[in-house]
Amino acid sequence: MVTELVARWGTLATDTGDITLVYDAGQDSITNQTHIDNSPLHFVGSLPPSDHPDLLAVTARRYRPVDETRYPGVTAFDTRGTALGADRRLIVTHSPTLHAKQLRGFAQTTASVERKLSELAERLGRGRTRKQRTAVEADIATICKPRWINRVITWHLDGDNPQDFRLTWTLDKQAVNTLAAELFGKRTLFTDRDDWSVVDVVAAYRSQSVVENDFRQMKDPHIVSFSPMHHWTEPKIRVLGQQT
Repeated sequence: MVTELVARWGTLATDTGDITLVYDAGQDSITNQTHIDNSPLHFVGSLPPSDHPDLLAVTARRYRPVDETRYPGVTAFDTRGTALGADRRLIVTHSPTLHAKQLRGFAQTTASVERKLSELAERLGRGRTRKQRTAVEADIATICKPRWINRVITWHLDGDNPQDFRLTWTLDKQAVNTLAAELFGKRTLFTDRDDWSVVDVVAAYRSQSVVENDFRQMKDPHIVSFSPMHHWTEPKIRVLGQQT
């Protein structure tokens, strides 16, 4: 895709220096980023926050409001660091709206895990298993597999024989608070736009939602629909467009 963009817009990008590619962490790799670095395109991307624990450890005192008019409550700090094989400008943002949404989602996840653990504990308490310890522990590990659960729930399996197995667990609320303060609501952006303000970088990254809304509109079966679009190769798409 980058190769195609450069073929179409590379001259304009070179002449104006004003074409910026925006993408999320799903596109990250050193190979992809090197390809972008060697192109005439500028970029604003994001990094998985957990890949940079040093940035997550930065205290709230270093965060500053981004723009209270455009993004009320959103704060950020601007720094530099190594990402995808090079020294880059890094901006970590915190959104209270995203924080609250992630906290609600995690509460639902922990409730689901606790419910499944309760069901397993009741089954074990009735002696209703023939599984050996390793198999039961594997079942517990599967239940506790959702992201971050192992940071907030600890469990213990008592008993030496299947009929004697008893399962107990604890949800550490302080660990939940620590996790939320460390991770929730945060995004780590990186860019070569050293001349842009923090709010301009944030606005560029958030512009992805405009394109995503356009795609959703194109898929609407009733209003301004471009469907069906079941062809993947460019020649077939071009033919379909001419027929339409």
